[in-house]
Amino acid sequence: MSAVLPLPDGSIVVSAAPVPFGGANASTVSRWDGISWAALGGPFTGIATGLLRLPDGDLVASGGFTAASGVPARGLARWNGTTWQALAGGVDSGLNVSVSATQLLPNGDLAVGGLFTEAGNAPAAHFAELTTTCPASRQSAGSGCSGVLAADLAWTGATWRATATGLPAAAIAFVVSGATTTMLPLGQVFTTAQPGCTLHVQPDVVELRLVTAGAVTTQFTIPDAAALVGAIFHHQVVPLALDVTLAMTATNAVSLTVGSF
Repeated sequence: MSAVLPLPDGSIVVSAAPVPFGGANASTVSRWDGISWAALGGPFTGIATGLLRLPDGDLVASGGFTAASGVPARGLARWNGTTWQALAGGVDSGLNVSVSATQLLPNGDLAVGGLFTEAGNAPAAHFAELTTTCPASRQSAGSGCSGVLAADLAWTGATWRATATGLPAAAIAFVVSGATTTMLPLGQVFTTAQPGCTLHVQPDVVELRLVTAGAVTTQFTIPDAAALVGAIFHHQVVPLALDVTLAMTATNAVSLTVGSF
């Protein structure tokens, strides 16, 4: 067994070198769902020594192979749920094609290290970063007066999450999402709103959540649809204290641009 990758659904994916597919000169990638094994495509020409999961759920195999399930792919291959394909052409470096390590960076780039001297037909001395042409981005949409909102980057095919912390221990929260921003001082609408608290997100969608241990988490799956690439949405949390003050505050707001890898 060369690599093991646990998946969010509890299944695991492994790369191994089974004898029926060429012994030590070939490997296959298989998934265990808790009941049975299922091969992901056919054997690799060479050994896949690394496995990684992209934000949209696709898998990346890396190693010293030159083809995946009969598809030319030097050093890097991507499983889209149905077939293997070369990832950005793979790493092309003559005989020195092996990839020793891969790491998904916080901004969504894929860092690759190995014995290669070229990546994408450009000089790359053993290290390269693969960047999507449709990056996801995150920026501030306004400051808050209480609590801190942190959000993942938004990728097609991925589960997006945002967590607000530092909220009143006993409170309900209005979780606000919208396609546009606004700037509404909450004191103009609610007499219990604290000074300096502002609604920064047009409330196209509002969910009511109970605050637990001073925190609220929101998540939803973004469909793996090309039409959503570049879409922008905004997010903010407005808590209401469940005490005699009924104090209303607001976290900072974030603006997200949906990307695709």
